[in-house]
Amino acid sequence: MIGIGDVKCVSVLSLFCELKYRGFAKEDIEPYYRSYEKFCHQCKQYDFKVWIEDRGWKRTSIPSSRLLDEIYNNEIEELGRGELKYIKRE
Repeated sequence: MIGIGDVKCVSVLSLFCELKYRGFAKEDIEPYYRSYEKFCHQCKQYDFKVWIEDRGWKRTSIPSSRLLDEIYNNEIEELGRGELKYIKRE
């Protein structure tokens, strides 16, 4: 897992997926996401790692400014272990 100090970023990010799946509107959780994003920027972290299937599984970086939009556009989902992955489109 990626982390800043004792805060596990991936676990925190998976919470935003969970809130979406529980029916929370993007507008309602966006202030919390932006606050977390600001904290990450203060720690010099500007992107997050997301799993992608491309000739095998690998991790790719995604700018923090895009992550919430991609979660709400159904492009990213939570893995069982709290990490995030791109949803493979057929």
